[in-house]
Amino acid sequence: MKILRLYIENFMCHEKSFIDFTQFSTALIVGKVDNNDLYSNGVGKTTIFKAIEYVLFNQADVNLEKIIRDDAPSCRIVMDFSIDNHEYRVSRTRTKKGSTDLSLHVRNAETGDDTDIYHTVFPGINFDSYTAITTLSPKFWKDLSASRASDTEKELTKLIKINFKAFRSTIHFIQNDFTGLTTSTPEKRKGILKDA
Repeated sequence: MKILRLYIENFMCHEKSFIDFTQFSTALIVGKVDNNDLYSNGVGKTTIFKAIEYVLFNQADVNLEKIIRDDAPSCRIVMDFSIDNHEYRVSRTRTKKGSTDLSLHVRNAETGDDTDIYHTVFPGINFDSYTAITTLSPKFWKDLSASRASDTEKELTKLIKINFKAFRSTIHFIQNDFTGLTTSTPEKRKGILKDA
């Protein structure tokens, strides 16, 4: 799986963020508080990874009721990714009342402009703010979502071929978390790698 684009809306400390992973191959995330490089705690660097985990696995390190940004009625994470030359879009929304919505789409071969296929652009003061298109055109996207979210979860898991524990142990190493692959017994390592 290769991540292509990530849209974060009202998730933890992010009000609205967009990352286009197609524009770089490697990145260093540097946080700043009040434009000062010396203060970078709590600015949302780790939240980017938590957003990826949430959209893929419906998992978060904090209580799911606390992932929605203060004063926002809901949060939404949208991620575009590719597997075997097919492009997919997964979207997960959660409201303050606890209801969730999960959708999964695959991209059709039809070509078009980014603002028709992927996002809407809202010009900002110093940058353009991108919001993922909520109602995807069947011209560009085929809906793979099942009638129940749990069935869509199963389809997503089959598609990405990795579960949350394997993802955490082999792809996303968490700060100060020594419970993964590196400290497991040989038998547990085999199990983790088999899951992956």
